[in-house]
Amino acid sequence: ELWRYAALILLVAVGSGIFLFTQRQLLVGVSRHIEHRLRTDLFAHLLRLPPAFYMRERVGDLLTRATSDVGTVRMAVGPALMYAINTVTVMITATVLMARIHPVLTVLSLAVVPLVAGATKIFGEMIHSRWGRTQEALSRYTARLQEHLVGLRVLRAYTCEPAEMAEMAGRNREYVAASARLISVQAVFQPLLQALIGLSFVVVLGYGGNAVRSGAMTLGQFVEFNLYVVRLIWPMIAVGWVSNLLQRGAASKPRIAELFAEKPLV
Repeated sequence: ELWRYAALILLVAVGSGIFLFTQRQLLVGVSRHIEHRLRTDLFAHLLRLPPAFYMRERVGDLLTRATSDVGTVRMAVGPALMYAINTVTVMITATVLMARIHPVLTVLSLAVVPLVAGATKIFGEMIHSRWGRTQEALSRYTARLQEHLVGLRVLRAYTCEPAEMAEMAGRNREYVAASARLISVQAVFQPLLQALIGLSFVVVLGYGGNAVRSGAMTLGQFVEFNLYVVRLIWPMIAVGWVSNLLQRGAASKPRIAELFAEKPLV
């Protein structure tokens, strides 16, 4: 009987690996195709826009939108979607199995989920706004850099290097400052989620330990319950990571949509 259970565990592990590989192949592969199509369509659209558009817009900003912002959208529709599906599946399955063992302990151990959801909403909005400002700062830096590289001969002929170096240093500092503000939010977000998840373990160890002592649970059920709680760690952490990617994608998407909204004259 012991060998039979060991074989079942091995079979489940192999099946999990196969499904995970298939999921990555499908969703990440599709996101790469979406990225390719988006880049191709965007470039084709830019070719049809009139010269007046390029007199008005900065080329460096267009480069940032066509590269960095498109890649961010790809992460939102690929890995973020994949981990969101994985998170929902694992949380539903683990919750059902936990409730089968001890319903009250299940409710207590999942009491942190509303706190996780609230923290995700608050920090998600902050990440959304700060990522947008970071991309704008990067666009300003890239635009100036492109102008410098194109007009480098003129800059050197008129010995403009010191002034332009000061200008680039200023734009670089703006980008670093915007990135630092974004990082400060992310640096608080992940540890906060881990702290909230740690509360679940405190509840399980305290209440579940007393349940074993009183005979309401067997020791085997207590170990099994803890294994399910461990399985919930990554989904809860992934909630923050997925939210981060989705908020970044939501901030980059309008920047790309603005380019597609430009109408060719012909």
